[in-house]
Amino acid sequence: MIGLEGLRRPVDVVIDSVGGHQLVAAWNLLAPGGSVQSVGWTSGEPAVFPPYATVGPAKSLTSFVIEGDTGPDLAVLTELAAKGSLTVEIGWRGPWDRFAEAAEALRGRRVSGKAVLRVARGDSAHDRPGRAQAVFEVAGQSWADSSWTSSIQRRRAGEKS
Repeated sequence: MIGLEGLRRPVDVVIDSVGGHQLVAAWNLLAPGGSVQSVGWTSGEPAVFPPYATVGPAKSLTSFVIEGDTGPDLAVLTELAAKGSLTVEIGWRGPWDRFAEAAEALRGRRVSGKAVLRVARGDSAHDRPGRAQAVFEVAGQSWADSSWTSSIQRRRAGEKS
């Protein structure tokens, strides 16, 4: 779901990437024992909690950062998507050279789901170290990341032995 408008009953978990006033609103929607996971701050706005907003039944606000090799975890998610066990909503799709357009659409909250950039052979990003080096299809959805591809290949090689 995008935004919290229309949500009236308490929730157990909110994964927030907006921050600011939306983070405060998410906190206010938590049921006792609930948790807000802060995974980003795209609004750039401060989150100002009114007095006593954090006093009451136990709730948690947890920060999140991805560290280390995520390839194996992403490989599992990709395989789940390929099997249809995990649905990935793609709200924007386009070539690598439209990156700025995709970023602006995401920042402007005009995309419901993920934005997928196609990286084709010969693209300048493809030939630079540390950039996406492969494009593959998962359940009709394009994914680009050499670490995902290599992790899947390693897992499949292990399964065949």
